Amino acid sequence: MAKIVRLTKSGSKKTSIGRSRNSRPLSKHAKRNYKKYRGQGTP
Repeated sequence: MAKIVRLTKSGSKKTSIGRSRNSRPLSKHAKRNYKKYRGQGTP
């Protein structure tokens, strides 16, 4: 029998808005430019 290999893990998607770990950037450069609410008129 052949093994089925999944390329993407479920739940690894970066979410757009939220307080979860996945919604915040990990890298140093991305953290600096990070805005919590993008394109919605909230500072």
